Amino acid sequence: FFIRMWIIAKNAYVESVRYGNDVNHVWNIVLKFAFMFQTFFLLYGFTGNPLYDYSWQIIYMFSVAICMANRYVKAYVHV
Repeated sequence: FFIRMWIIAKNAYVESVRYGNDVNHVWNIVLKFAFMFQTFFLLYGFTGNPLYDYSWQIIYMFSVAICMANRYVKAYVHV
């Protein structure tokens, strides 16, 4: 799950950078945060246990929700 969400975040961020316009600029900033935090969360998993640290879990789920919202907007709103 964690690796899959990281790949989704990476692909969404790369796509928003590649096709930059005014709408994607806003998504670019938010997706950059989501990608960077998910990378931090995965790297923190090598040295600690972020699954039992609730403050990191909340921010991680927020960053996953950003990526899922981006996929929803691409799939259903901008048809």
